[in-house]
Amino acid sequence: MTRQHIHLIDPENDHTFSSCVVAGDYIFTSHIAGYFDAEGRLVEGVAAQTRQCFLHLAQILAAAGATLDDVVKMTVFLKDINDFAEMRDTYRDMFNQGYPARLTATTQFVDPRCRVMVEAIAYRPKAAPQRE
Repeated sequence: MTRQHIHLIDPENDHTFSSCVVAGDYIFTSHIAGYFDAEGRLVEGVAAQTRQCFLHLAQILAAAGATLDDVVKMTVFLKDINDFAEMRDTYRDMFNQGYPARLTATTQFVDPRCRVMVEAIAYRPKAAPQRE
């Protein structure tokens, strides 16, 4: 099985992970936080951070030749379980082809500004026709 490591993160930082790894027909993402936007501005609130997580996820999947519709498994990490309903309301808007399997768990984050993180597994067969 072939493997491809895709790095979309700042190479100046000493990260010890890839943005995602493509292994055969599967794409495995690393953790994706949403507390900073593309311009580096702080994003506050669970709904806004969840939306930002999905914007980052879509960019990572695009680099691997996939979209959110190719996601088969999601893991969502929340800082506070009381944020579940707000996260879920935003999450609902992200998928057009049905929902992937999902686990939601609570955890502590290294950066206290972070309220939500996601990781995903996508399935994109190499023999599938390319999307336009």
